[in-house]
Amino acid sequence: MVNQHVTALALAATFLVGIAPVATAQGFTPVSEFSDVGPNHWAYNAIKAMVEKYQIMEGFPDNTFRGERTVNRYEMAALLAKVMSRVEEMIASATGEVPAPPRMPSNVSSDDLRMLARLQQEFRDELAVLKGRFDTFDTRLTSLERRIRLGGSLQFLYRSYMAQPGTEQNVQEFDNLRVQTNLTLASELAPNMTFRGEYALFNNGVQNFQNAHQAIDGGLGSLTGADTGTPVYVRQSYFAWTPGALGLYAGIMTFKDSSLKVGNVLPNAFRSPVIWPQSQSGYGFVGTPPVEPTAGGLQLMTFGPGMADTPQGRVPWNPGINVAQDLLDPNSVDPINTGSAPSLVLDASLGPVDVGVGYNHGTPGASTVGALGNLPDAFPVIAGPVGSGYSLLRLGADLGPARLGLYGRADNTALGRLTDAAPTGKGWGATLDLGSEALGLQLGWAEMNRTFSTTGLPYFNEGSVALVTNKLFGPLEFGVGTKFGNAGGLAATPSPLLPKVGYNWTSTGGYVRFPGFSVFPSITLAAQQSGSDIWTANFGSGLSAIVGFQPSPALPVIAIQYDQGKFYGAQGGPVGDNALFSNSKQTHDQVIVGTSLSF
Repeated sequence: MVNQHVTALALAATFLVGIAPVATAQGFTPVSEFSDVGPNHWAYNAIKAMVEKYQIMEGFPDNTFRGERTVNRYEMAALLAKVMSRVEEMIASATGEVPAPPRMPSNVSSDDLRMLARLQQEFRDELAVLKGRFDTFDTRLTSLERRIRLGGSLQFLYRSYMAQPGTEQNVQEFDNLRVQTNLTLASELAPNMTFRGEYALFNNGVQNFQNAHQAIDGGLGSLTGADTGTPVYVRQSYFAWTPGALGLYAGIMTFKDSSLKVGNVLPNAFRSPVIWPQSQSGYGFVGTPPVEPTAGGLQLMTFGPGMADTPQGRVPWNPGINVAQDLLDPNSVDPINTGSAPSLVLDASLGPVDVGVGYNHGTPGASTVGALGNLPDAFPVIAGPVGSGYSLLRLGADLGPARLGLYGRADNTALGRLTDAAPTGKGWGATLDLGSEALGLQLGWAEMNRTFSTTGLPYFNEGSVALVTNKLFGPLEFGVGTKFGNAGGLAATPSPLLPKVGYNWTSTGGYVRFPGFSVFPSITLAAQQSGSDIWTANFGSGLSAIVGFQPSPALPVIAIQYDQGKFYGAQGGPVGDNALFSNSKQTHDQVIVGTSLSF
């Protein structure tokens, strides 16, 4: 039997001959018709017999080989390699490892094996050269694959949304299908130098554009009521240079795309994975409720003229407990803003300490004033007028069981007055993670004085406390937490459970992620109540259930999410009890089905 070393040489040489750019193969050609391979060498007849017996060589249109000075021996070595490869294939088929080649002899004779061994010895130098060329080509190909990687995904989302189901004001959402194509490009340009690109094409569900930022990305789009842009959105296009402890990032991105990440670091599932963009889902997850100071509390978005006639339209809901990101890095809040912009980030680490600074030039076409027309004033929005951005400073320390983050933020319009007493356009925050990913406690606090506010009361603060587990009880995971804040001029909560904090809204709840079974790889349940204090529900409550469905391992997972919400109390709406387990009927519910095909 031909040994493994012969097999490797055979495969290498076979590949080289297969890719040689000499001509297009036309079919099997007897060796005697190859005019420049002479019959005088002793190996000629041996190779001729095996080539014709095993039918492993195709000829070329002029029945000649084209090569270099040693064309005869190298081409004969390549023929030999192909014979060895076919013999190995037949030996494998005889043992049942692979199917037998069609129209081939049923066995390999011992005489053929002895002759192959002799031919291998005769052409050992040429086979070694061919193997070396293959190894060089393989190395270059591997390097190229490492340097340039293309990929992407095709995402589908469908929603059935009902406002006040079962009432005379029942309205079904008019825009219920969205398809998005994502293309990614990653390239290693040089040691420690990379490029990252991500481009989104919104194929369907397009209502309005805002300078190439499509409506499904939240407060930045759907502001004008008319198509003013293009469905192609540049999500990422930036360079990264990361030599050792330093990092430099430049291009179109958000800060979370770089090493300048803001907020708690322990993983959690307070933000639902299947989320209908534009902040309209995840009612059961702890988040920022739709409160507005000028309305005296709960304020739901209404449909525009001609779209639907109901005083309680969409529910603006921002799930998640990352309060530092909410107020200090709103461009990175997905999917409320997700505002990529020309940015620059520099960071450095020294042992457990790292320092980072970032400059965001402003998302083109994104206006805080316009966004606040679509979202409650309490929501995270980009700072300043159209095209205005902000800058961030982060100081982090990883002390093992404790991870600390300190953050400073200033609108770019306020950079020239960092040291003055005026707070407008400035903010700060801190996060603390205690424990491990298996069991951890998250604490967060942030304050921000916005440059713009629809209420004229730009001061906001947010805090959070959460306990999370990941794999502590095997595949069962859970999290409980509360998020609280001050929405501008809304009256402070009297006798709050958390004294001396100064909040006027809260959202409290938890989630459980169950182990999957059969065709259901994942199951998540979540519930929350929001109100003026912890565990109260005068602002609303919600339930969410998310089930992954995968009928076959060859198919992508289909995520099915159900949201139910009770949001009574908006001006002009019906009156009811917002408590989670009250007898009042839900005011909003929806089913979202989504999947993603990667390529």
